[in-house]
This record gives sequence, C-alpha cells and structure tokens, in this order.
Amino acid sequence: KNPSIGFEFGQQTQLTDIGIIGYAMASSETYRQAISLFFNYASSASGLPIQVIVFEQENDYWGAIFTAPITHELIFRFYYEEIIGMGLALAPVLTGQPLQIESITFTWPKGSQQEFLTNIPIQFQSDKNSTLIKSPLLNQKLIGSNNRVNELCLLHCTQIMRNLGQGG
Repeated sequence: KNPSIGFEFGQQTQLTDIGIIGYAMASSETYRQAISLFFNYASSASGLPIQVIVFEQENDYWGAIFTAPITHELIFRFYYEEIIGMGLALAPVLTGQPLQIESITFTWPKGSQQEFLTNIPIQFQSDKNSTLIKSPLLNQKLIGSNNRVNELCLLHCTQIMRNLGQGG
C-alpha cells in the first residue's frame, strides 16, 4: 500500500493528460478561469460528484473547500489528494509560478500526508476539507493565454458535456 498515491499520481499530471480541458485551461486568460474550468468540467467528466467552492480572502490568499456525497471515504481522500498534487504540478506550467500552499485541512485522522506535504501546516479531523493558497493569485495572467483557442476548447467541452448528459 502507498498512502501517498493520490499526491504522487496528481504530481505526475500533465495538461495533455486531461485532454481538451487541459487545453482550455492552458489557453485561459487567468488562473481563476483555468481552475474554474477544471472544477466545472473535470468532476462532471470523471463522474465523481465532487463539489468545490472557491473562496477569496482579503490578503489575496484564496482557497477551495471540497465536499462530496461519496459513501466511500477512501475514494474521496484519493481525489482530494490527487487534486493537491495536480495543483503542484500544473500551476508552474500555467503561470510560471509554483503553487504555494498556506495550509490544508482534512476531515480524517492524521495519516501520512505530513510526510508528503512538508513545511505546510495541516489540520486533521477538521470540519472541512480545504486548501488555502498563497500563490499564484487567482487573477494571475497565464503564460499560454489565447482567447480564440480558449473559445474553441470551451465549445468542444460544452459539446462533450451535452453528449455525456444524453448518455453518449
């Protein structure tokens, strides 16, 4: 067993691994738009009923709260840890800046997460699963911003979601 597999799997992610959603993210104008696209389309496309609420604080820090009506906690843990790993892998590619995590909370008991997330304050048995981010900022312009490519990618994402909704 590898208790850090979600983090490790997520950190190996490349934008091309998530297909048209990755291209839509890369061509977005800001980091806010890119992560919104990911949270809107990736959960739906994967079939996981994960809900993500992005919040902002006065100090320009921002974060996300993750919830899910999944009965199997280990699946949710893997997903949440994978998303953190993906953020660590993809933020530098999108913005040129590493993802700097200020703090993380988990609803489950202490595990091996602190071994993987060194130098990041972690709270276990919290009332929510959340990640607080220092940088990149949500309004950070992206390296590959391209409005025309982004429009085409979004059109394709919308068509895919429509087909998924029709059972196709």
